[in-house]
Amino acid sequence: MRKPVLLAAAVLLVVAGLMVFLWPRAEAGTTTAKQSTPKHTVELAITDPKPGDNTVLLAVTERNGNPAAVDRVSVEPVMPTMGHALTPLSAVAEAPGRFRAHGHLFHMSGPWQVTVVLHGPSGVDRVPFSLLVK
Repeated sequence: MRKPVLLAAAVLLVVAGLMVFLWPRAEAGTTTAKQSTPKHTVELAITDPKPGDNTVLLAVTERNGNPAAVDRVSVEPVMPTMGHALTPLSAVAEAPGRFRAHGHLFHMSGPWQVTVVLHGPSGVDRVPFSLLVK
C-alpha cells in the first residue's frame, strides 16, 4: 500500500519539475509572445513580468494583417496550478490595433495564463498566453 503512494508522489514531483523547467520563462527585459486564432493575431509584450503592477502592450490584427476593429479589450490573469484568478484589466486603445493595460496583474511568482479577450463586431475572441513570472 505504501509503495503506490510513494511512486505517485515521485511521479507528481517529476512532472511538476518538468512543467516549471519547460514553461516559457520571463527573464528581465521585455517578454513578447504572439498567438493567433481564426479571427485575430495578438502580440503581447510585458516588460520584466513580476508580482504586482505590470504594463501590458498589445498589438491586435485581423488575420489579413490589418489592425483589428475591436470595441473592448481586457487582460485576464489566471494561475491554474493554484486556482487563482485576478480581476481582469481593461486595456486602453492607443492607436488602431494598439492597446495598453496597466495594473496589478500577478500576485505571486509562478506559471500564469494570461488571456486577452477581444470584443468586436465579429463577437468575442479569447487569445491565451502562458507565462512564467519570476
